[in-house]
Amino acid sequence: MLDGSATKVSFSAHGDLRTAAQVSLSRNDRMVDAFQKAGVDLDSRAKNLAEGRPATASFTTTAPASQATDPANAVDGFTISGLPVVSGSYIGTNPIWGDVGSPNDSDWLEVDLGKPTKFDTLKLYFYSNKNFGSGGNTYREPASYTVQVLDGTDWLDVPGQDKTPATPMPNYNRVDIAGKHGVMARKLRVLMTRQSGYGVGLKEIQVFREG
Repeated sequence: MLDGSATKVSFSAHGDLRTAAQVSLSRNDRMVDAFQKAGVDLDSRAKNLAEGRPATASFTTTAPASQATDPANAVDGFTISGLPVVSGSYIGTNPIWGDVGSPNDSDWLEVDLGKPTKFDTLKLYFYSNKNFGSGGNTYREPASYTVQVLDGTDWLDVPGQDKTPATPMPNYNRVDIAGKHGVMARKLRVLMTRQSGYGVGLKEIQVFREG
């Protein structure tokens, strides 16, 4: 041996290392999980039906200006969040939808898909902040939530909602809708019940028909 020891090699085999371009991230469960929590799905090529669609909410935090949010932030295609930034006359807000200051125990965020559309999966990225920065320690994931669709004039809970995790968590949450074909609706909303003393916020809502 090169190190001068008496170690003997009893078996060896030759193999070529793959280049970076030849390594499949989608076959690595840890990488798939990490990317999914960041909002990138390596396993699915399904289109996000909610991206760029009109979004409204029962209440939206709009004041003070540094803490203003917008329902459109939850359908902008990005799962990012950040601290508000104020520098002179410049105000950079957190790119989420939130309901801090709402008088309601529960608030909803609605997405108009534009036409009756089949879907069977939702991915929700709840916002939770800590005790720092402007407006810190004000948001937590909801105590509970449900997905609803508009049936004529009534909002109805979608049957067969399989939630992962079962208890809402910060960032990535997934809802699979039981049934072979999912559900068809033009308008859907997520009704969220706040934790006591905190607002609820969404970084992003994604809607898919994965089949």
